[in-house]
Amino acid sequence: ASSVSKTTQADENLASTQGISPETFNEEINDLRGKVERLADQNEAWQKQNDSLQLEIENMHMQNENLKNIIEIGKSTVETAKKISQDLAEENKVMKQTDHKNVAELQKLEADLKLIKSDNLNLVEKYNKLHDSFKHQTTNLSKLQESFN
Repeated sequence: ASSVSKTTQADENLASTQGISPETFNEEINDLRGKVERLADQNEAWQKQNDSLQLEIENMHMQNENLKNIIEIGKSTVETAKKISQDLAEENKVMKQTDHKNVAELQKLEADLKLIKSDNLNLVEKYNKLHDSFKHQTTNLSKLQESFN
């Protein structure tokens, strides 16, 4: 702004050859200087706003990159969760099959145990009958021995 701050003798000579009074010329020059200063201030303000917007754009680019990374991590997490879920489903299927086999085996063992208990009761009954018969025969044998004495 210092290059337009003073009216030179050449400017005043130009004004007088144009038929403009030096006061009018000075007023117009001062008015133009004011406009140039306002435009310079406005230009500086626009430059600052432009710099601020550039910084905001850079920040948004960084945020976009961060979001892309977060999305990639999320995708990876989802894939891992899917794999774990599939593994657990397969493991659950195998466990259910094993459980069904175990239930079938347990039912078979329970049926076998019931049969063994039944056989055991029959054997106890036969034992008791044989024992009673043995007692009776022992008694008869004793009486027979006594009769020989």
